[in-house]
Amino acid sequence: MIFAWISSEEDEEQLHTALKEALKPYIYRRLLIIQFSAQGKGVVELASLFRLHPLTIRKYIHAYNRDGIQGVVPADKSGRPCKLPLTKDQWLDILHQAPATYLKLNTPSYNWTLELLARYVKIYHGVTIRPSGIWYILRRHRINMGRSQWKLTSPDPEYKVKRDRVEALKKKRKSDN
Repeated sequence: MIFAWISSEEDEEQLHTALKEALKPYIYRRLLIIQFSAQGKGVVELASLFRLHPLTIRKYIHAYNRDGIQGVVPADKSGRPCKLPLTKDQWLDILHQAPATYLKLNTPSYNWTLELLARYVKIYHGVTIRPSGIWYILRRHRINMGRSQWKLTSPDPEYKVKRDRVEALKKKRKSDN
């Protein structure tokens, strides 16, 4: 029989902390498997409980016994570097201005579309990205395009400062209620 070895109270505390902080369900499930294995549950019992193949359970246990929690929780893969390293704030600044304010776009539109954003990126940043790529980049920054909505914009250079002040007042009003 194979079981996960938790050799010290510090290792047990690390496992409990990792369980509490696990954001992804598959990582939480792997950590639960390790916890139950350390409590004496067998591989076959865990396989039926989690509906996984016994070899998968063994793989998780071996990885934990060899490398600790880092063996069970996969490291983030770096992947391909982003072609357009704009921050979330930079994207929001772009989205808060109407496309019509960017003269090189040559559009009368006041609403952004993914196609317009792809055109903007190509013209102003020199990077060719498909609209679906723009969608993934915005999604990574947790910016939801959703349905097009009319956004109030202004050519006033102080517009961003004023808009931020109004947003801060709205948040304060909500917190006071």
